[in-house]
Amino acid sequence: MTVLRPGRDAAGHDALRLAHEAAGHRGEGTLTVPALCDGWSGRVVSHHAPDILEGLRRLSAHPAFHEAS
Repeated sequence: MTVLRPGRDAAGHDALRLAHEAAGHRGEGTLTVPALCDGWSGRVVSHHAPDILEGLRRLSAHPAFHEAS
C-alpha cells in the first residue's frame, strides 16, 4: 500500500494518473482514491473501498503470504 500525501510524492501521483489513463479514465481532474492498481498491467482495477479491503483480507489469509516455519 502506498499513501500519497497532497503536495508530496510527485512520482507517486504521476504513477496513479498513468494507472487511471491506462484503465481508460481520461481527464485532467482530481484522481479518485482509494485505487487498487494492477502492477502487471498498470491499470486501476477498483475504486470500491469495501471490495479492496475484502480482497486484501482474503489475500492475507493465503498460505503463500505467511512466513515458512
